[in-house]
Amino acid sequence: MSQQKIIVFGKSGQLGSALQAMAQSNCAFEIKVVGRPEGDLTNHVNIRDLLLSEKPAGIINAAAYTAVDDAEEDEANAFALNAEAPYWLATYAKELSIPLIHISTDYVFNGKKHTPYSPEDDIAPINAYGRSKLAGEWGCLSAHPSMTYVIRTSWVYSEWGNNFVKTMLKLGESRDELSVVDDQVGSPTYATDLAQACIYVMQKVLHHEVSAPGIYHYSNAGACSWYGFAEEIFRLSQPMTLTKTSSDKFPRPAKRPQFSKLDSSKLEETFGLKTRPWQEALHECMGKLKPTL
Repeated sequence: MSQQKIIVFGKSGQLGSALQAMAQSNCAFEIKVVGRPEGDLTNHVNIRDLLLSEKPAGIINAAAYTAVDDAEEDEANAFALNAEAPYWLATYAKELSIPLIHISTDYVFNGKKHTPYSPEDDIAPINAYGRSKLAGEWGCLSAHPSMTYVIRTSWVYSEWGNNFVKTMLKLGESRDELSVVDDQVGSPTYATDLAQACIYVMQKVLHHEVSAPGIYHYSNAGACSWYGFAEEIFRLSQPMTLTKTSSDKFPRPAKRPQFSKLDSSKLEETFGLKTRPWQEALHECMGKLKPTL
């Protein structure tokens, strides 16, 4: 009996790369990860043709315009990929009567809260990227409300692509002292853990064990500032003198939420999935990174 096929959009991203790695190991599904030009989400006609040809059992949308600062001047392109494309993807998923997992972000919140954000909390994005991702959530849920699962995540890192962990380690090669922002707090999320969560959710939905479409949060357990994140990175790698600084010392075009810790309990309770501490996940990632550094 052949495995059910899952189509993943976002081949070049961290989550797409993690799902690609899962596809090469023992996985519950046949995973086909597509990127441009085959999986160009802005080409709606081609995407529909691809889905009708592949006939997947489900879709994971890990593709996004993620250049947060660039989006301030390039809002049209951010909305094209983060808002319009997910709407059409959900429309085609509805046509095929298959579930869609759409990845969103903690940036839909303004960061003014002081306790972890739940999926039911008020949204109020403070930058163009956040607005485009929020529009994507609405588009998916309006087009295919009965089988869309929006999963918001935060501070994603991995052994693939560009991320905070790799940036810190790279800076550590040439410096013995670093200043790191300490007034932004969030939940680091290992892309491999997020990929496993997506596959687990898809399994539960396709096996008819859970049918609870809507918005969920997933990040590794716990929270820290960027300074605390850096502190743990260098504790696991090399000695480094770190100095706490504030975000106003590093002005950037797009504002960031100061507090965006996500509460994953709804996903944990609905799907029976336990999130592990971010420190434990980081330790695993660092072990995989060391041979490549």
